[in-house]
Amino acid sequence: MKKLFIPLATLALSGLMGCSSDIDSVKAHRQVFTQQPVSEMTRLDQYIQKLFAAKYNVDISYRYDDKVTDRRYLLAPVMENKALEFLNLIDYLFFQVYEASTPEGYLQTHTVKYLNLFGSSGYAIDRRMAGAAPQGMIWIYNINELNTHYIATVRESYVSVLFHESAHTLHEERAYPPEFDKLSSLEYQKQDAFSYWWRTGQSSNYAGFVSDYASTDADEDFAELFAYYVLYSDTEWEELMKKAEGKNRSEATLTGREIIEKKLAIMKEYLRSEYSADLDKIRAEAQKRLAKVASMDFTQYPKGY
Repeated sequence: MKKLFIPLATLALSGLMGCSSDIDSVKAHRQVFTQQPVSEMTRLDQYIQKLFAAKYNVDISYRYDDKVTDRRYLLAPVMENKALEFLNLIDYLFFQVYEASTPEGYLQTHTVKYLNLFGSSGYAIDRRMAGAAPQGMIWIYNINELNTHYIATVRESYVSVLFHESAHTLHEERAYPPEFDKLSSLEYQKQDAFSYWWRTGQSSNYAGFVSDYASTDADEDFAELFAYYVLYSDTEWEELMKKAEGKNRSEATLTGREIIEKKLAIMKEYLRSEYSADLDKIRAEAQKRLAKVASMDFTQYPKGY
């Protein structure tokens, strides 16, 4: 599970940070489609029901309900026009990616099940939340500020968490090979995943992680690696690998880059053997679509809706 937050003291920084939680369970085969009289549904409701619920098997809520929020944070409702823009975006850049690149049925089972949309970030005394994923339900914040012309923000603030959580549905159904977590078994930091690296002056990349958050445990390592690899361009991925060309421990036999590349090879074979899915095909489809996002209009209802 992933929570994204930005401490108020560092709001000038553009990067998102994460903190772990203790539950991340998605019932992959649960059907979310429910019948509701059309006369009681708005156009946006009908769009969500017809496309996202009926076709993709995902339950999406955009009306503010404080019973399903974290009351520690101040949140604002999402505006309907921005909810529509966000839904069009993730249809194109997330659901259609899987639809075009994975076997039939994969999309409905191994993406996400529940999305709650909020208009603002979650403000507290010491931090600004950008999103969370409690108990298999993904909360996407700050949608009222969505600007699809800023690709880096689209990727990091709105799309990355979806790919991250979709990766969790894979290992929750079928375990990845134990060789994956053995590669970094001495480096997982649990709840100390963020503070450990800056406190010790060491590099999480040198330890074989694509991010500090990936060092939480093997499951988060798996999900972060999946999302980073799918969403990073070839150039960005190579830059990340260069940052990992080192060792934190003198006794280490592998560099961080070598560890990450071994994990990636295990992940690719795992997807092929367990799900008949090609990670590079998923990535190629995502990259093709990312390149077009800034020039597209996501503000209108698709034809037929």
